[in-house]
Amino acid sequence: MNDIVILTATEGKNLELAHSVKQEIDSVGKKAIVVNIPRLNLPLYSSQTTDQQEALTSQLESIVDSLVKAPAFVVLSPEYNGSTAPTLSNFLAWVSVCTEDFRACFNGKAAAIMSYSGAGTNVLQIMRLQLSYLGMNVLGRQLLANGGKPAKESSIKSIVEELLRLAR
Repeated sequence: MNDIVILTATEGKNLELAHSVKQEIDSVGKKAIVVNIPRLNLPLYSSQTTDQQEALTSQLESIVDSLVKAPAFVVLSPEYNGSTAPTLSNFLAWVSVCTEDFRACFNGKAAAIMSYSGAGTNVLQIMRLQLSYLGMNVLGRQLLANGGKPAKESSIKSIVEELLRLAR
C-alpha cells in the first residue's frame, strides 16, 4: 500500500493533530506522510499568476505524485469565516492547474476530515462538499476538536481503522 496523505491547512493545533493521526497510521504498520501546506509557500492562485504555473508544477511534482499514488487522505483545516483555511483552497487550485489530470489525485479515494477549531462545524461540511466534488469518498465519521474538547485517541483510532478499510 502506498502512503496515506495527510494534508494540513495550518500549523499549530491542526499540525499536531495531523502528527497524531500519522502516529496512529504508523502504529498499525501502514505509512503516512504529512503535507504541511503553509510550508509550501504557494502564491495566491489567480488567473494573473498562471505565468508561475511552470515553476510551481516542478515544485509540486513530488507532492502530486504522492497524491496520485495515495489510496486515502486525511484533510485537516480550522474554520475560517465559516469555511476552510485559504491555504487549503489555494493548494487544491494549484494542484488542479499543475497536473494533466488532477482528478487522478482524488477521484474514488477515501478521505477523512478533521478540524481543530473554535467552531469547526461549517468547515467540516465545506470540506465534505469540496472533497466529494473532487470525487472522493468522505467517511461519515469526522473529528472536531478544540481547547474544550481535545481529540480522543479512541476517535482517531476508529477513524484511521475505517479509512484503511476503505482505502483501495
